[in-house]
Amino acid sequence: MRFGGGHAERLGAVPLAAFAFAVVAGAWLRARQLAHQIVAGDEIHALKALLEHSYGYLFTHFFENDICIPQTLIAKLVADTIEPSAQR
Repeated sequence: MRFGGGHAERLGAVPLAAFAFAVVAGAWLRARQLAHQIVAGDEIHALKALLEHSYGYLFTHFFENDICIPQTLIAKLVADTIEPSAQR
């Protein structure tokens, strides 16, 4: 005797589809607002640190305003590799 009649397979697809929709919708909403993003709070501290210090200093020092060290290093790498004409 078989219980469930195959409903378990169909129910498993519904949460997966809902999750995929949420990820795609969230990515679309986030990308849509990138041009209007305001840099504030912790981002300002990270930008100030990457402009004032070297990679080695950023990697080996903690800051009073608690910047995220990996994120700041990645931001510095991006800032150093993008052509100045591409920066706004």
